[in-house]
Amino acid sequence: MGLSKLTELDREQIILRHQQGETLTDLAKEFHVVRSALSNMFARRGLSAREVIIPTVPEPLKLAYYAGIFDGEGHITIGASKRSNATINYWLQIGIVNTYLPLLEDIQRDFGVGHLSRLYGPMKMANRLPAMCWRCTSNQAMHVLEAMLPFLRLKQEVARIAIEFQRQSYVNRDQEWKLAMKQKVMALNALS
Repeated sequence: MGLSKLTELDREQIILRHQQGETLTDLAKEFHVVRSALSNMFARRGLSAREVIIPTVPEPLKLAYYAGIFDGEGHITIGASKRSNATINYWLQIGIVNTYLPLLEDIQRDFGVGHLSRLYGPMKMANRLPAMCWRCTSNQAMHVLEAMLPFLRLKQEVARIAIEFQRQSYVNRDQEWKLAMKQKVMALNALS
């Protein structure tokens, strides 16, 4: 169970997902390596493995406001990537895209999780305001969805499926089930 079977893409994904809240133990199980190999990989790259950050839950009025923004500007996806051993890795991701950076910074601060990135579009759209995205993945995404769930309207059903996916993804190794959950999320996203 060495680290050598991981591709560079696997390693980057492990680092990102750990920084967004997944434990090294869970990631080691999913990628079929020992936890110490991941700890050593972090050390070689000058990174520290840290405790998982559980999102904070904003007060109800603010939470309802963020849920409204998420209903209109947010997305829920189950991503997939092929690993070096030909298995497929699935993960939950949520995000909000907006051109008003202070709003996304507030969301990041109030939940205490996620990261911000700039979206780069076609050059012909260079005269538009730059779009930014707040994203979080895996368990952190699940906790944020659970907090917003009572206030969601448009994305409530897809949020329930995403929460179920994340809760079961570590115990349910059935790749067909994970693919079916991904397809359910895609179908519901296509309707809204």
